Amino acid sequence: MRTSLAGYGKVVVRHRRLLGFGALLMAMSSAGQTFFIALFGAHVRDAFDLSDGSFGTVYAAATMASALTVAWAGRFVDSMSVRRFTAGIAVMLSSACLLLAWSPSLPVLVVSLYLLRLSGQGLMVHTAMTTVARALPNDRGKAIGLAALGLALGEALFPMAAVGGISSLGWRPVWVANAAFVLLGSALALMLVHTRSGGPTAFAAPAPAPVRKESAIWRNPRFARSLPLLLCAPFMSTGIFFHQARLAQEKDWSLRLIATWFVAYALSRAVSLLWVGAVLDRHSAARVLPLLAVPLGLAMLLIAVVRQPWVVPVYMLLFGLAAAASSSLETALWAETYGPHRLGRVRALTQGWGVLASGLAPAVMGLLLDRGVSLSAQAVGLLLIAVAAGLFASDLIHAVGNTKPQAR
Repeated sequence: MRTSLAGYGKVVVRHRRLLGFGALLMAMSSAGQTFFIALFGAHVRDAFDLSDGSFGTVYAAATMASALTVAWAGRFVDSMSVRRFTAGIAVMLSSACLLLAWSPSLPVLVVSLYLLRLSGQGLMVHTAMTTVARALPNDRGKAIGLAALGLALGEALFPMAAVGGISSLGWRPVWVANAAFVLLGSALALMLVHTRSGGPTAFAAPAPAPVRKESAIWRNPRFARSLPLLLCAPFMSTGIFFHQARLAQEKDWSLRLIATWFVAYALSRAVSLLWVGAVLDRHSAARVLPLLAVPLGLAMLLIAVVRQPWVVPVYMLLFGLAAAASSSLETALWAETYGPHRLGRVRALTQGWGVLASGLAPAVMGLLLDRGVSLSAQAVGLLLIAVAAGLFASDLIHAVGNTKPQAR
């Protein structure tokens, strides 16, 4: 453990500006994440006279549209200066916050949600992870974990700030404040990597990679066997978090109990990011990936069969571990498989699928709830899916498990 901490210390000292850049972008992405937007759900529904199902459908539609766009737009991080790309995303995310604050009608609401999801959860996270992973191939796992701590910090602080702001200012002014905060944080991130000499090479446009057909990505066994399990994490956690009020009702818990223990999710995610990062620097991501099914399956099992309140912090801890593992594994696996020059293109494609999964979850689970299928019953089905995806990915160990992380 002491050796691991020393390794992290060396990475921080050597690359603190790059890691600060990544962490700030991850924190700013909170404005477009489900855990933050969901806090305004009741106010948005009242303002636009939407039911729970209607708002879930609108949110899913905006998220799915953003997923399709991320898969196309994210690849430009491979051909543009990261500084320029980041500045454009920051302006887009800030504009989306202002648009939501102003939104006078349902069509404007849909556009604002689309832009929030595209620039926040989609491109802001994509830029941070791709840049850090590409710049530090020898310490890729640690670097990804350290940068991703920014999102864990956002998960711990943004909800409290939003609730306080809503109670004192109202929900629309809070989004105006979010716009200013995004611009300020993004400007600070860009200042961290600004030098007179033009900054590290990680922030210039990468050398062009050989052009290959998109189908070549799908033909790779790592991609086909990894994607189902990687998509389980955003689908399951987003769906449960989006319908957490209904889960509390089913289990006879107070909503305050779930909100209080959300800090367990943030802490688990933060600690797990550091632990998983160190593991990935010692082992191939292909070997570690199938283990992702364990925390997901356990979380679903507990939600399915346990009604006692003690289970809330436990499944929150498991979701935090799964979220940290899936985000780190995804970036490390694609960097190992396709190399740094194609990382942006491949990660954009999978990021789009991840956003799509997180967008579908509220709608799918909501429709099942409307048909009388409880979240406990749905958790049983999700448990079986997690096990099947883990077994499917386990064949990856035998096919390509001997491959070590590449420092290309």
